Amino acid sequence: MTYAMWGILIGMVLMSGASLQRYRHSRQRKREIQWLDEHHVLDRLGKQFGL
Repeated sequence: MTYAMWGILIGMVLMSGASLQRYRHSRQRKREIQWLDEHHVLDRLGKQFGL
């Protein structure tokens, strides 16, 4: 019974860690997209390369 409880606990910790990592990654990606949008980097690169 004790091993089952430890297994459940470890599983919950792993799922929480994975969820937190995905959340942080999505927030970082949103910030990066917002920064690019504000600084118009993509527009300048498109004009430079004729896209």
